[in-house]
Amino acid sequence: MSEEKITIEGEEEQTNPVNENELKIYEYDLKIQELEIILEELEAKVLADEDMDSPYIEEYEKKKAEYKQLRKERKLLVKEIQSKDESKLNQVSLWVFIYGIIECLLSFPFIASTLWLDVANFLIDKLQGSFSNLYTDSPLYYIIVFLIIFAVPLIINLITWLVFSNCIKTKENKKVYSIFWIIQGLMSLGMIIYMSIILFGAA
Repeated sequence: MSEEKITIEGEEEQTNPVNENELKIYEYDLKIQELEIILEELEAKVLADEDMDSPYIEEYEKKKAEYKQLRKERKLLVKEIQSKDESKLNQVSLWVFIYGIIECLLSFPFIASTLWLDVANFLIDKLQGSFSNLYTDSPLYYIIVFLIIFAVPLIINLITWLVFSNCIKTKENKKVYSIFWIIQGLMSLGMIIYMSIILFGAA
């Protein structure tokens, strides 16, 4: 059965550049491996022949030159792909890096443990009269305390989501922003679990 390519009428066939580049490198690797096997076989024949005019010498030199040329072409292709990746990184907006670094710093353990508790103490001082009548063993009490203590990471993640939804438009910005967001989320989650064990476990 012949392989058919399905395309939408009026539109050009689109290919994934990443997969295409990976395929090219894979093809180079296969050819290089094949030549390595051939060169080993020819080298063994030349050594076994012990004749300076061996017919295998000329073939060996041709295959060796072809092998070096393929290695050179593969190296150039890898450099070309890397340069394209670097150019894509240059398309990322500077503010995405700045915002990403700031949001990660606010979730960094040593900074977060102090900042989150300072904000929590401030909110407790301002709001303690509003929930002073709640029983300390009630679920609602623990929910309110949890939201107050972890107000900073919850607000930061909410802002991060709003910025991502409304301000991030390009593919490059989304990719870099998502990386910072994942790092921030993991650090925040780790700190929330750690502080919950320390604070609520001791209660």
